[in-house]
Amino acid sequence: MRFVHLADLHIGIRVNGFSMLDDQIHILDQILGKIEEINPDGVLIAGDVYDKAQPSSQAVKLLDEFLQRMLRPDRRVLIIPGNHDSPERLSFGAGILSRQGLHIAGPYEGKLEIVTMRDEFGEADIALLPFLRPASVRPFAGGRDIESTADAVSFALSQSDFYTDKRRILLAHQFVVAGGQLPLRSESETAYAGGIEAIDISLFDAFDYVALGHLHKPQKMGKDHIRYAGSPLKYSFAESKPDKSIVQIDLLDEGEILITEHRLEPLHDLREIKGSFSDLIAEGARLLWVDDPVRLDFLKVVLTDTEVLADPLPNLRRYYPNIMQMQLERARYDIAIEGQPQAEDLRSLSGGEMFAKFYQSREGRGLSDKERQILNRLKIKDFFVREEAER
Repeated sequence: MRFVHLADLHIGIRVNGFSMLDDQIHILDQILGKIEEINPDGVLIAGDVYDKAQPSSQAVKLLDEFLQRMLRPDRRVLIIPGNHDSPERLSFGAGILSRQGLHIAGPYEGKLEIVTMRDEFGEADIALLPFLRPASVRPFAGGRDIESTADAVSFALSQSDFYTDKRRILLAHQFVVAGGQLPLRSESETAYAGGIEAIDISLFDAFDYVALGHLHKPQKMGKDHIRYAGSPLKYSFAESKPDKSIVQIDLLDEGEILITEHRLEPLHDLREIKGSFSDLIAEGARLLWVDDPVRLDFLKVVLTDTEVLADPLPNLRRYYPNIMQMQLERARYDIAIEGQPQAEDLRSLSGGEMFAKFYQSREGRGLSDKERQILNRLKIKDFFVREEAER
């Protein structure tokens, strides 16, 4: 029985104010191509399907198209909600969709959903464990003490019927440790205080494979069969290695497994470049001349200049349009970069406010008094009138 393990798609995410939708379209299309090559019996998606509990219409449409292209009569797709998802919204219509081979776990209601699949070696149970916090489980615990996430997960697993003669797979979206060893993390993940959110891999002893989501760096946790798939794209500059992949799992007889990783290639990398202003300008001009697409990568720029620079951002953006962050190395502070406003934010802006935001994003500075006077003469007054009234 063959599976593909994915996690942390975060469809609709914005990184430093930049929409990643085009890059997500590219990577999801690549994932679909690899799934067709691998030809799995099932696809496991371990949470954080969306980046927000209320995803945009574009994000919903992209997921719908992704799942439509993935589904086949002989293939199951199994999804759990992560901490970024709304379980109720994600699982809307789950009863109907399960008849088409799409199984989406909803909020925890006292018992895990278990999907049974069969091959020449017999049956395998796949348990769908949605993201849990203690408060999610207490109403079903009959007065038992559920103080930590480990308590919650332990109780949820204890209420499910697993047969010893079946192979077992678990989908989970939690912060997992291996005997006190912490996993590799990046700044794009939610930080948790203390150890109350951590659960140990010993809770998963009954499973032949544990498909984890939640952390964005792909990694095994203590044992080969307990794995974070990682996110398909980089969502922070702490993720420097080009190690994004999807995981192929071949579940053989008596729980034996074979694991194969299939590397993914992004449309644009997310990386750091470092150097003096003049050197970076020269390199940017060269990249533009040879039409090298790496100049379109999402960048953190670290400037090593010792002298004061006047508005370096707009000059650099002529060659590197997707600069997300900029830092003056010797000054030890970052230059603030205002991200691209979201569509819902733009609807509440006046024409003048919208132009001011656009100007700020392109030039790296606000409008001067002289420029404001010119815009007033052009009848773009509503922003400035409102601003004067607030002073």
